[in-house]
Amino acid sequence: MLGSDRASDVVPSRIEGIDFPVQLLTLHAIGIHIFDNCDLQVLSQTPEKLKQSEFLLSASPLAFPGGTESPLNPIATY
Repeated sequence: MLGSDRASDVVPSRIEGIDFPVQLLTLHAIGIHIFDNCDLQVLSQTPEKLKQSEFLLSASPLAFPGGTESPLNPIATY
């Protein structure tokens, strides 16, 4: 999983002929799921409060036949 608090690609792309190189490499070439525009503030503070360094992240997309994107409600379990 690749997650960030903004889009993973820089727009416009600096690679001629390829609009979204990070998406092309991660999702299409090696199958890594991309989570863009994540609100990571609380996620970064909670482990410190709980004195834990590990958590389980689960996220289930909606099932759309033939779909390529879906809204998520990711859940971090500490």
